[in-house]
Amino acid sequence: RSTKIAGELAGLKVRRIINEPTAAALAYGFHDRDAEKHLLVIDLGGGTFDVTLMEVFEGTLEIIASAGESTLGGEDFTDRLVGSVLESLKLHLESAEIQHPQLVARLREECEQAKRQLGNAASVTIRIPDHEGNFSSEPETQTISAEDFTRIVTPLLDRIRRPIARVLRDAGRSADQIDDVILVGGATRMPVLNQCVKEMFGKDPMCQHNPDEVVAIGAAIQAALIVNDAAVQDIVMTDVCPFTLGVEVVKQFAGRDVNGFYLPIIHRNTTLPISKEEVVSTVRANQRQTNVRVYQGEHRKVEDNIFLGELTVKDIPLGPAGTPICIRFTYDLNGLLEVEAFVPDTDKRFRTVLTNHAQHLSEAEVQSAVKKLENIKFYPRDEAQHQRLLQFSERVLGEIAPDERQPFEEIIDSYEQAMSSGDREFFFEVRSYLIARLNEIGFPYEEPSNENDSEETS
Repeated sequence: RSTKIAGELAGLKVRRIINEPTAAALAYGFHDRDAEKHLLVIDLGGGTFDVTLMEVFEGTLEIIASAGESTLGGEDFTDRLVGSVLESLKLHLESAEIQHPQLVARLREECEQAKRQLGNAASVTIRIPDHEGNFSSEPETQTISAEDFTRIVTPLLDRIRRPIARVLRDAGRSADQIDDVILVGGATRMPVLNQCVKEMFGKDPMCQHNPDEVVAIGAAIQAALIVNDAAVQDIVMTDVCPFTLGVEVVKQFAGRDVNGFYLPIIHRNTTLPISKEEVVSTVRANQRQTNVRVYQGEHRKVEDNIFLGELTVKDIPLGPAGTPICIRFTYDLNGLLEVEAFVPDTDKRFRTVLTNHAQHLSEAEVQSAVKKLENIKFYPRDEAQHQRLLQFSERVLGEIAPDERQPFEEIIDSYEQAMSSGDREFFFEVRSYLIARLNEIGFPYEEPSNENDSEETS
């Protein structure tokens, strides 16, 4: 919302929010329509670091994976240099900031300038102020070479390598499969970062555009896309969920229930928009109510993740422990998360919409986006024609020869799994295969006359 307000104050009509890696990839990756490549966008700003892997194919930009650190940026490189100089004075940065704040403030300015000068110089001289932050007529100095700076910031370079390796691992790609590396953010001007990237990928990163302006260039391309400009009208973009979304569950250890564990429903780097479902169950007999607590994060226990909200499921039918409860997450490109829960074979559904990641939307825009979420959902298990095929196949299973039973049952299992996957393409592929197999074994399946063309209407 703050970004949107800032744009409106500048006299702009804000139509869409675009993330920085996507904007940078637009600026670099779409001049050649026929390009087929893997792009890695490294965005190092003053205080944050993001890395995003994208695939370009026939005018489509698909984000494959993303990762980063919210507390790593160019200022950390400056602080490492400040800390190194202070150590030579027998001072520690943390305590010096309290005891000698003027000295640290002025020294930080010197180190920031030195860091920038090392972009073009083999070594720099840093002036050291007195405890009041003043320079004498002949101040004490310290010379830092490019090699010294590399040694000082090596721990930070290691922190940069880890998210890059994680993105490659999540995407199932190797470094030699990356065609181009794009640098974004003022901190990427540091030669030490360029060298780090070159060592990892065996090629120089792309930096033809000003790293401080490349996002604006991409935003301009996005604006042209929105208004159907002829130059970019064929561009299609996708995005991914940068974090895992899930719920709190109970696990049993030695017959004892232990709560606080995390069940992922939408995994990080899942292409958006997406709708996914998981089944949990009650932990006590005749349990009439449960709270579905929603979290964001990657940790095994919810206490280490971020709480987003909760949904109360009431009037659960009486019965033994283990009564199933279906939980559906539907997440869109705006950051809107709909959480839906219900007990199968009952009419009651409980639903809430979490807007933690959609703060830029107005109330009216949220309501409009919620309506569009229905188009994302695809759960053929809820539709009679797909259940009818499942029931027909199960009856056939009891009639076929014993040696055919196991392979055919595996196909039925795949179909039942596809019915809950939320993946439209996967479902109809499995459904077609099941029907073809029924025909092969002598049990042709005919769609009821009023349910033909189910693929188009489902």
